[in-house]
Amino acid sequence: MNSRRRDGLLATGALALLLVLAWAAGATRALTRVGPAVVGVGGSLLLEAVFLRYPDRTHELWERPLVQAVAFALVAGIGILAIQSGLGWALAALAWGLVAYLLLLAIVVSTGENPLATVVGR
Repeated sequence: MNSRRRDGLLATGALALLLVLAWAAGATRALTRVGPAVVGVGGSLLLEAVFLRYPDRTHELWERPLVQAVAFALVAGIGILAIQSGLGWALAALAWGLVAYLLLLAIVVSTGENPLATVVGR
């Protein structure tokens, strides 16, 4: 499977899971707050910048199926813990981070270029 398609599916699946968790726990209001959105989008862009800055190390690591499964499980686990702890903002930040990643992925797929590449010098 194409790595962009795989990553998009992983992100979409994780986002769907977080949205279901938020809905089931009645914590959807946190998704409309600016603070978690800023934290999530900023975190996502920072993580993508790290991937771009150190492509050899990060790409090799990310291509391992176990790492992808652990990352998905970690997002799900943090989402569950956030809901159980009454930290709906943390779940919302994760969700907004995934939305930002999916939008960035859509830009990369449609243009063939990552706009963050110029920021990190790649």
